[in-house]
This record gives sequence, structure tokens and C-alpha cells, in this order.
Amino acid sequence: MANWNKVETNDYWDPKEKGDEIIGELQPAQQGKFGSQYSILDGEQKLITLPSLVVLRTKLKAINAGTRVKIVFLGFKGEGRKYKDFEVYQDTPKVERIQ
Repeated sequence: MANWNKVETNDYWDPKEKGDEIIGELQPAQQGKFGSQYSILDGEQKLITLPSLVVLRTKLKAINAGTRVKIVFLGFKGEGRKYKDFEVYQDTPKVERIQ
């Protein structure tokens, strides 16, 4: 028997404070107005669109869709022209050693 979960309309993640984070399952990239647009499905089955920023897209393109990720906003970086920086983590399965 199927276990249906309602998927809500997209929300947009707009981090404001250093340390803001979001966790969820990375969805396949879609072509957006400013290039590849990523979103995640959070723990409440809500689809959340991520900012279409070069630094974030570059880090996310190395991760397979369906992977659980955690994205942490590091604040603004750079001199002169500032940009938002992020750390991106991916959940990796634990490997058990066979004795």
C-alpha cells in the first residue's frame, strides 16, 4: 500500500544571518532564469527553492539528486563586491566493517 505525503508549493530559502541552515533531499536541477535552479524537499515534505547563486550552484552540482544535504550560510565574503558564501554537506551512508 502506498504511503502518500503531500508536497506543498515552493517556498524560497533566503538566509539572512550567518549560521542559518537548511536540511533536506536535493532535487534534480531545473533550468531557471539565472541558470540551474536547485531545490530541496525538507523533512515536512515541503519543496524549498534555493538561491540561484554561483557559489551555491557550483557546490551542489557535484551532488546527486536524492542525496540528503545540509547547507549553512557563512555570511558575506569578499572585498568590494560582496557575495553570499555557503558550506554544503552531504549525508553519506555509514559503512560497516566486516570482521
